Amino acid sequence: MLLDQIAGHDRAKTTLKRAVRGDSPAHAYLFLGPSSVGKTAAALAFAGDLFEVTGTPIRAGLHPDLWVEDSDAETISIDVIRRDSKNRADSSEAGKGDRSRTGVPAQPLQSFLGLRGMHSDRRVAVIARAERLRETAASPLLKTIEEPPDGAVLILCAEAAELLPTTIRSRCQVVEFCRLSDVDLRDFVENRGAELPGALLRLAQGRPGLA
Repeated sequence: MLLDQIAGHDRAKTTLKRAVRGDSPAHAYLFLGPSSVGKTAAALAFAGDLFEVTGTPIRAGLHPDLWVEDSDAETISIDVIRRDSKNRADSSEAGKGDRSRTGVPAQPLQSFLGLRGMHSDRRVAVIARAERLRETAASPLLKTIEEPPDGAVLILCAEAAELLPTTIRSRCQVVEFCRLSDVDLRDFVENRGAELPGALLRLAQGRPGLA
C-alpha cells in the first residue's frame, strides 16, 4: 500500500487502510494536524490505494480520476469549486489570476465529480490547506459534501477544525495527524538518502515537510 510509505501516523493509516480494504470509504474526510506533517502526502497515498483496489493504480503521481488543489494561491475561490463554466469563463481578473497559478485545477471540483470516472467508478478530490476556502467557495463545497455523487471521495486537509465552517467539518470524517516522533522523523530523512544532525531534526519539530 502507498500508505505504508508515509512516515509515522500509524493510527491515521490504520483508519484509512481499513476503509481501503473494506471498500467502504467515507464520502468526505477532514485530515487535521499541524502544517508540514504529511497530511496532503497521506491524502494522495490514500487516493492511490483507493484506485489500486479498482485495478487502476496511480502512475507518476497522476490519475485521470484524481483532482488536486495544492496551489500557492492565498485563497480558494468559488471558481475552483462551483460547476458553472460560463461564470468561470467570465470571472474577475482576480479569479483568472488564481487559475493561472501552478496547482490550481483547470476543471471546477463540481464538474470533475459530476463526470463518470475514466478508469474506475471512483473519483477522488484532495484540497490541501482547506482553510484557504473563501466563504463563497465554502457554500457550493458544502452542497457537494451533502449530496456527493456516487463513487466520490473528498479529502480536505487543514491545520485546525475551527478554520473551516462548522457545517463542513461536521459532515466529514475526521482523521487526526500529529507531529512525528524523533525516531520516525529520522527514519523519514534516512529513507530518502539524507542525514541531518540532531539539532537540525529538532528544529523541524516533528514535521517531515520541514525536515
